[in-house]
Amino acid sequence: MIRNILELSYAEAVKKIAATGFLLNIAVIVILYFYSIARPSFLFFLGVQAFEVGLVLIFKALIGLLRQRFGYESMNLIIVDDLSEFDLVNTLRRIHRGRVTVITYNSEKIKKLLSKADNIYLAGTLTSEIRNMVVPCCTLKNKRVYIIPEAYEIAVRKSRFAYIGDIPVFLMESYQLSDVQRFVKRFMDISLALSGIVLTMPLFFFAAIAIKQEHNGPVFFRQVRTGLNGQVFKVIKFRSMVVDAERDTGAVLAKENDFRITKIGCFLRASRIDELPQFFNVLTGSMSVVGPRPERPVFVEEFQKRYPEYHYRFSVKPGITGLAQVKGKYSTTVENKLKFDLMYLINYSILLDIKIILETAKVVLNWDQAKGISEEQSRKFIDVKEPRKRHARKRMAH
Repeated sequence: MIRNILELSYAEAVKKIAATGFLLNIAVIVILYFYSIARPSFLFFLGVQAFEVGLVLIFKALIGLLRQRFGYESMNLIIVDDLSEFDLVNTLRRIHRGRVTVITYNSEKIKKLLSKADNIYLAGTLTSEIRNMVVPCCTLKNKRVYIIPEAYEIAVRKSRFAYIGDIPVFLMESYQLSDVQRFVKRFMDISLALSGIVLTMPLFFFAAIAIKQEHNGPVFFRQVRTGLNGQVFKVIKFRSMVVDAERDTGAVLAKENDFRITKIGCFLRASRIDELPQFFNVLTGSMSVVGPRPERPVFVEEFQKRYPEYHYRFSVKPGITGLAQVKGKYSTTVENKLKFDLMYLINYSILLDIKIILETAKVVLNWDQAKGISEEQSRKFIDVKEPRKRHARKRMAH
């Protein structure tokens, strides 16, 4: 873990240390109280937490100075089959200290760079030749190897080992929740939805008044989405765009500085207040509090053509929040969101739902995660156009 912290930026290191320290402190509190050894105050543990973070950061800073003094700089090597993996490169440059080098699988420099690299990242379709060359070499030399999985590789993890005669096989298991899991999840959904509606009712009134004052149109926005087992339903949100926002454009994803988003809509989307009416979708049973986000049928059709594993998302009810929402951003690629959704399905538990709900509170405070996709990213996303009406009415002004 120490080695990992040394490679991270200070911001990322603080997050990791604080989270680990918090869990350790909780364990210590339980032990002390259970055995009646001592009953220190909450402020004491808060001080210990701050001390732990400060101590590790000082250690990290000293190691950094020594590295700088002796000219050592960690090297992160990304091996790809396509040099267009810009998202991975930009992310590594943002969170890691040190050099980031990108090469393709067929590069003649691969063996030479492997010996110099501290962290190796394998992205894209791995051939057996590359895997057999890179993985054994790096593990023997105690180098860390990160493999960016394909959606299919994540999907097959929902399997158990079996055999047919003397042939070992993987038996794929269903992604459906058990009866007990469905009952507990539904009970938690109803409890959280009722509590959420009561606690956020002042925000309902605020949003309704603000929307009406800025733009004389409906307060709520209803849109058809795809849910459990591919069944469609109407999701409810506070309206954050002008009326008939897609009359001239068809179905398109929201972009940065999207002219269709109203002024109050920018705030509602950034603060996620526009999602609050979906508690009513949870009460009616068409959604869950936690699950893959529901997409529009026009997008789902295209996504399923591109990603065969996309249909696994419909094994559970769509959610107001999900693993893809707390770990990614609105602008995260469809493929990576799918990977997060598959990881959620494979590792599903009530505890995971609780963890995602708690992390959602932190995400709400980070408004950058709600930003729309950039023009460059929009070219990577699908551009699905719904048929335009021949006599379209003029869109209402901002």
